[in-house]
Amino acid sequence: MAKNYDFSALSILVVEGNDLMASLLCSILSALRVNRVLRAANGQAAIEMINSRAAEFSPYSGFGIDLIGLLVDT
Repeated sequence: MAKNYDFSALSILVVEGNDLMASLLCSILSALRVNRVLRAANGQAAIEMINSRAAEFSPYSGFGIDLIGLLVDT
């Protein structure tokens, strides 16, 4: 029997330089009923978005390995 998961409380930042892949990922997340999907074209844009919206991002949010590397290097 399939379980129903509620992703509506999630906010996800998609960091992807390829427009087709980013659109696909955002569409999948929307189909999963993720409430808020933010999109950045690269790590630097993601860092700027996080900095400008710091209150919206939990310190426990999951980030991709590439973004973590950028954060460590800055």
